[in-house]
Amino acid sequence: MYFAFINHFLVALIPLASIGVLAHLFLPEYSAYYAVFLTLWGVTFLVSWKRQEFSLAEMWRSKPESSSWKRPEFKSDQPSRQGIVAESYSFWKRWIVHVFLTGPIVLLFAGLVALASAAILMMQVYTADFYNGPYKSVVSMTPVMVYVISIPTLQSLYHTITMKLTNLENSRTQSSHTSSLTRKSFLLTLLITQLPLLLSALVFIPFSDKLLPHLSTTPSLTETSNLLTPQSLRDRVIYFCMTGQVVNQATEVLLPYLQSLYTSHTLKKKFSKQGIVNDEEDDSETIEQKIRKRVVKALSLPEYNLYDDYAELGNQFALIVMFSVVWPLAGVCFLVNNWMEVRTDAFKICRAVRRPIPREGRGIEPWFGIFWVVSVVGAVCTGWIVGVYGGEVNLEGAASERTLERIPRALVGVFVAEHFHIIAWWLIEFVFGVVFGSGVERELELHNSRRRNLQETIEQLHKEEDGEEDMDERVERVMELVSSVF
Repeated sequence: MYFAFINHFLVALIPLASIGVLAHLFLPEYSAYYAVFLTLWGVTFLVSWKRQEFSLAEMWRSKPESSSWKRPEFKSDQPSRQGIVAESYSFWKRWIVHVFLTGPIVLLFAGLVALASAAILMMQVYTADFYNGPYKSVVSMTPVMVYVISIPTLQSLYHTITMKLTNLENSRTQSSHTSSLTRKSFLLTLLITQLPLLLSALVFIPFSDKLLPHLSTTPSLTETSNLLTPQSLRDRVIYFCMTGQVVNQATEVLLPYLQSLYTSHTLKKKFSKQGIVNDEEDDSETIEQKIRKRVVKALSLPEYNLYDDYAELGNQFALIVMFSVVWPLAGVCFLVNNWMEVRTDAFKICRAVRRPIPREGRGIEPWFGIFWVVSVVGAVCTGWIVGVYGGEVNLEGAASERTLERIPRALVGVFVAEHFHIIAWWLIEFVFGVVFGSGVERELELHNSRRRNLQETIEQLHKEEDGEEDMDERVERVMELVSSVF
């Protein structure tokens, strides 16, 4: 299902990239027209994928969610009756975990990430524009060092805590357990990747004259008001869209491959000392020895993590719907990146990681819900950015004064963008239902078609002459049709 989704995303990026090029060439910066198109594009992409997801699930005959694998760790709080073990868990117990444990901890880590991002951003401005002391080249690396130390530490601690919290929720199926953990994990991932841009767009640039004097006593009001301009926000968006994606492409394949080389070398030395495998190539090796070498090679590969691939697409979608209005060519970058991503992911699965175990599923949940929430946040963020930065930018005077003058317009933009997203979602779903039919109608039509084929085959079976070979073939065909219907 992942490759179907990324291909659908890749096709959807083609019109976005085309309109983005036109907007970059002919529309003014922070164009409201392009912001409207972004909302329509995001809604259309999600609605069309939901229908394709349903069609693929029916074509592949995937089982419903209720038949997912039961977690061995699940413990029912209901007593067994007549030897039948109950498979239910009280809702209020999960509600207590969500409200009194999960919620406060998620808010705490969100605040810590916000503080870390703000501190790193302020250090970048200070070391780049204000610090003129000794060892400036070394001091300028301080923000990078703080990022490398603080962010991975917070991620690791957050992941450990969310794993325990998700276990406390006591989900019955593995899919619901994974979905709950995915939502918590991606929230922090999204904050880490998007929060620096949000802070720059909402706080540091609009109120630069209030914040930057605290970093130095020398700059004048004009310097502090113009040091952070809308161009600096565009530069950051370009960095995230281009440099960040190149780094992700390199690390996504190279790191697992290098890790597998090191692990393979370590395992070979260990097993060769124990006499399990022979480290030297020999044409006289038995089949058993060759199988052992293949097993050692497979064990040396890291496990495939599907979350990382979906999280990368989620970050791309967030950058598009939230900040593409700042730099319309973001769609072009992601189009090229995902064209390569499809091929690198296939190579990674075949050569750089362990072969994943295929598991049945009817969709990409919980990622569809995550993408929908991101689209709503993106519409609101775009409305605010267009309201604050749109139109003619006057760099004379304090930045905060210019921002305060535009806040009423920005609030109106947020209100209009939110309601426009809701109306667009309803209208596009309605149009798709009228043009292509509802999902229930298509499911009933497919089900009735299979029943008709089964009935025709049974009637033909009674009409044809008896023959042992022909009868076996007809029975096999009937059984296939029966399995397709039920």
